[in-house]
Amino acid sequence: MIVVVGITVGILDVCELGSHFILMSITIACGMLSEAYARGPPAPNASTHHSERQIPFAACDIAQLLIALCWGITGDIAEIVSRARIAQLWAATGVAVAYMSIARWLGNVIIFDRKKSRFVANAVYGLAFVPYATSWCALIARFALAINGAEASVPDWIIAIVIGMFFGFTGTFPIIHALSINRVIDVDAAEVAYAIAGVANKSLLGWYMWYGVNRMQTA
Repeated sequence: MIVVVGITVGILDVCELGSHFILMSITIACGMLSEAYARGPPAPNASTHHSERQIPFAACDIAQLLIALCWGITGDIAEIVSRARIAQLWAATGVAVAYMSIARWLGNVIIFDRKKSRFVANAVYGLAFVPYATSWCALIARFALAINGAEASVPDWIIAIVIGMFFGFTGTFPIIHALSINRVIDVDAAEVAYAIAGVANKSLLGWYMWYGVNRMQTA
């Protein structure tokens, strides 16, 4: 189900048959509904201690999430090298599947875990990933500009990296296109920023989920 919905959302996204935010919202909603449907309500006699410490997340779910994240990241990089629709579809589908997987886990935490403070702590701890991601996203930007034959100045590099990282971690990718159309940033810088945004977003999600799952299960 997750893969089918992800592919469908990816196709709609590439064909521009809906707002990116609306499609991602639908994806996340489907993920949470699938988790709630699969798990069902907690048993009436279930103890609070049990509900707080037992957060089931199977190895197959982790594998699915990692595959989806790699799927989306390779799609983002392929989109830099080639503007073909197949590359865009590969990237959009991968991120849709990843969001579905993440939503299932979040649905489990939000619906069944009564100790929300741990979830907030994980989110704060996830900010430690930002410096690491920035360093290798800069390398990806250098590779992307070299492939496209662009001769960007240092300010263009800074703009592309900063904008890409910011909109990547906030998930507001379409704003980069708006900035490019209104000539707020250079077209080449916008393309690189968009690629950085995709890679940074999915990398942060992957690291955060991996840490969060391990912390929830060992708490």
